Amino acid sequence: MIGPKNAYRKKESSSSSRSCLALGIQGHYGYAQQRLSAKEAFFMSIKARAGQTKSLNSLINKDTSVLGALINRATQLKQIETHLKALLPDALRDEFRVADWQQQRLIIMASQATLLTYFRFAEPQIRQQLQQHYPELERIELKIRPRPPQPKTIPTKKIQLSNNTRTQLLALAEKEQHPDLKAALIILANSHQI
Repeated sequence: MIGPKNAYRKKESSSSSRSCLALGIQGHYGYAQQRLSAKEAFFMSIKARAGQTKSLNSLINKDTSVLGALINRATQLKQIETHLKALLPDALRDEFRVADWQQQRLIIMASQATLLTYFRFAEPQIRQQLQQHYPELERIELKIRPRPPQPKTIPTKKIQLSNNTRTQLLALAEKEQHPDLKAALIILANSHQI
């Protein structure tokens, strides 16, 4: 008589034997004799499809492909930024960058809030000159995005080697049998500073 626990075990073994059959390996009582890695099982499930492989160029150059659209969008934003930087004074070119272009509005990021004041005074002239290249431009939106802080370089202290230290390093180098370590100790002993 099969109780509820035994029925569950029977059901479990039949599902494992089905998965083993799908992979093409059958063992004693439906258990797999050989374990396949996930990679091997994945490649066994791939079926060759004739005529459906595509070259990378066809994926990138298509207007409908996601990658092609992304590349076109990045190129467009870079081109707009080039036109914008040509209109700005030399000292301010690195302080502004184009963030986005959507729905006839250009979003520009400034590195400091004080630069927004300058840009607001110059905006009508800049917008008019950008509209010569991009007639659909209706407005410019400004946002502040500070530059990430530059990592501080910690000055290193130079330590003067004493004559006693040099002689100890040279004596240690003479006793050393490893050629690379011996050469490093000699170089260290001959240097004036560490």
